[in-house]
Amino acid sequence: MKKTIIATAMAVLMAATPIFAAETLKVPETNYQYIRIYSDGSRQTEYLSMKVENQDGKLEKNQRIELKNCAALLTINGSLALQNDMREVDGTMYIPLRTMAELLHGSVTWNAQDQSVIFRQGSQSLIFVVDSRICMWNGKEIKMAKPMISIDKTTYLPVRALAELTGHEIVYYPKDAPENIWNYPQIALSKYPKGTEKITPEQAANIAEEKWISGLAELEKYEGKTSSAKYEERFHIDFTQTPIENDRYYLFAGENSTMNLMVDKYTGTVYKYHKDRTFLFQPEVDEVNAMLWSA
Repeated sequence: MKKTIIATAMAVLMAATPIFAAETLKVPETNYQYIRIYSDGSRQTEYLSMKVENQDGKLEKNQRIELKNCAALLTINGSLALQNDMREVDGTMYIPLRTMAELLHGSVTWNAQDQSVIFRQGSQSLIFVVDSRICMWNGKEIKMAKPMISIDKTTYLPVRALAELTGHEIVYYPKDAPENIWNYPQIALSKYPKGTEKITPEQAANIAEEKWISGLAELEKYEGKTSSAKYEERFHIDFTQTPIENDRYYLFAGENSTMNLMVDKYTGTVYKYHKDRTFLFQPEVDEVNAMLWSA
């Protein structure tokens, strides 16, 4: 019966959708310069906060979500998603299909009568039926490891299933993994154009060290040599060591574990992580204030 539903939905979709073609993707910028995880006054509730761009591409005020029931953080191409509705069910991480569709710039059509769902992303399509492991991906029948399920009248899909079907690499980082700076489990999805080149660890070390030295020099101008020397001693980073690496960043950890410099593998942008927050490393603009404030 469920195969019949899928076949019927597929026939309708094929009549309205062009033949599938590969999507062209660009390496996106990331949002790591405006992220913070913090507790409320009672320290019983934690929040994820970040600045979000409006339609004109300008950064708006911070938006936040409560992390009380968050099963894992989610990053897509290096950017942290502002969502907290993933659930772990029998060892499998699920996410609302509509949430995932929005994050992947897709759309969802729901048919309550036959419990089928059509996910579209550009010229690609995916058809599911609740509680079935059978789906149709671009006209081809696929058997998933876990079925789509319904929780509180919301349709959830295994994160790995949709990620792999849409061509994303997926990596899971436990909260205590050295390549995971956040104190939460993290699922990282990534999909970049073929042939996209990354900078090498050696290049990343040179970029990060140059920024670090510039920051100390700016600090010395305003606070004197003693202050910059104390800062360097407290947060010393050995740029000769091989950096920790995750899906998007090279991480250079200071001797004080709360301090990290992160270099974007694709853009060379340097971020600084300290006291559960991230921001751009800009010595020539605001690094003096940032260093003093974060110390």
